[in-house]
Amino acid sequence: MHFSLRLISGCVLMLVGILFASAQQPPQVPVQVAVVTIASNAMLGVTPVSNGTTIFSGDLLKTGENGRLQIQSGSMQFALEANSAARIFRAGDQVLVEVEGGSVSSSARGKSEHLVLYAQDIKFVPATTEPAVGQITIVSRCEVKATALRSTLEATSGKETRTIESNKSYSVVSEIGVEYNESWKPALPDYPEYPRDANYHHSHSHVACAPGVWKQRPPLQAGNQGHFKYALIGAAAIGTAIPVIKAMESPDAP
Repeated sequence: MHFSLRLISGCVLMLVGILFASAQQPPQVPVQVAVVTIASNAMLGVTPVSNGTTIFSGDLLKTGENGRLQIQSGSMQFALEANSAARIFRAGDQVLVEVEGGSVSSSARGKSEHLVLYAQDIKFVPATTEPAVGQITIVSRCEVKATALRSTLEATSGKETRTIESNKSYSVVSEIGVEYNESWKPALPDYPEYPRDANYHHSHSHVACAPGVWKQRPPLQAGNQGHFKYALIGAAAIGTAIPVIKAMESPDAP
């Protein structure tokens, strides 16, 4: 009886200690990641945004029909075209962009910025040791079109990695499709490693793509290889890139 009482008392004291320690931890401070420079029919979550709106790490950015959103993050620019969605995260000196839908363009001024973009389980890393401009467009939940307009873009799908050269565009097939939960609230400490038990994995669900679809590509000709298929650069990508290139080259840009 006495042993049971001591055990219960010990458990209660331990629980009180845990709760007290948790209460002493400082609240998570939002990390400012960008500021809006151009906004038209654009939202931050469910709130309309306008020029000058501050973007914090993990905020959900969306554009509607005929919408456009352009933001400045340090020396980098990002532009969301109509009917697009993305989240931007900052972890130390690294910026991560998750393209959840539509089309997102990015530009870096060649200051070796640490930038990584994700779309449909595919990873993209632009070479930012020189001015870099590119565009990521989600075609379907199993296919992404990646365009490098300046510098190069390293793309990884599954176990295959390819460097997309400047002025080249590729259709990239994902082995796993991703569907996002817009109501998810980011747990920033999970970034950028995404451990298996991270709350990050509650942000989405996985959908299997057609088995072996990337193996059905034509032989290694005309730039085709496994998950990658050479594609023509569309006029839309060039048109989208012009304003971000001008902003990147502007002497007034930070």
